[in-house]
Amino acid sequence: MRADWASDKTDRGARRGPVGGVLNNGKLQMPLQALGGEKSFGTMTAAVMRTRASNVTEGVAPPPPLLEICTRTGGNRTMLRPLTCLLGSALLATAAFSATPAAPEPRPAPVPAPTPTSIPATAKSAPLPANPAAAIAEVEAAVRAWAAAWSARDVARYLASYSPEFTPPRGQDRKAWEADRRARIADKAAIRVDIDSLVISVTGEAASASFQQTYSADKLREKSRKTLELRRVGNQWLIRKEIAGG
Repeated sequence: MRADWASDKTDRGARRGPVGGVLNNGKLQMPLQALGGEKSFGTMTAAVMRTRASNVTEGVAPPPPLLEICTRTGGNRTMLRPLTCLLGSALLATAAFSATPAAPEPRPAPVPAPTPTSIPATAKSAPLPANPAAAIAEVEAAVRAWAAAWSARDVARYLASYSPEFTPPRGQDRKAWEADRRARIADKAAIRVDIDSLVISVTGEAASASFQQTYSADKLREKSRKTLELRRVGNQWLIRKEIAGG
């Protein structure tokens, strides 16, 4: 009698098995169906349940209210829906709490605002002489210094009389013009430039000087009218344009 009771108890335990044969390696082995709402979790429900169960069938439920959430069949028995749903909910809650939260993405370091670079200021002209005659005298001194450098065949001082904005005649390139002037001056054994009938007009930092030029070099001697347009740069009057004839 006692043996029969034990045998019957064993049979019933094998059939019922509160956990016997249900868990394997910490995962539920019973077949489960996971339905996720089409407008909510979708297949994510099954993905989460698979972290605690090994036999999960996924499905997506349309928007109307769900009639069948989850069922389990085994042999001739059908597990009640409330128990199966309770197991599914427990799996979802366990997986949600055990999941390691994703580390927040590092924020990009703020880019420092570019430091404004200082732009070198253009050389400012010294104050003009209050007396117009003094300004005219400055322009005359600049013109005669230009002629003296030419006469002395001092190419460096001669070219320094011209402003950086000087425009060579006939659209010639500045470097080509300088190379031509160097060659012409160096080619002569002696040069003499005389200036007569000089007329100067000054307007602010611009000036004009017209004169009769007598040029002598070796056996060559010629006279011509010339006009120099000058601009005051710093404390110097420099040639920005040279016009022959007129």
